[in-house]
Amino acid sequence: MKETVEYQVEWKNSGERRYTRNLTYFKDKEVAMGLAARFGSIGVASVRVVEQTRKIIKVFPVKPAT
Repeated sequence: MKETVEYQVEWKNSGERRYTRNLTYFKDKEVAMGLAARFGSIGVASVRVVEQTRKIIKVFPVKPAT
């Protein structure tokens, strides 16, 4: 089993209770933090970066269709 660490950006607009997640995962923490820093300039009330750890149990290779 291989364990991977991914970073995801979440933001919350003013007046909202819950955070909205970006559907893109980043392997580099600095890239995610840089993207999160830009969210403040577009009027977002709160931004955070979430670190997630996943275990990859098995990978199935796929052959391209010819």
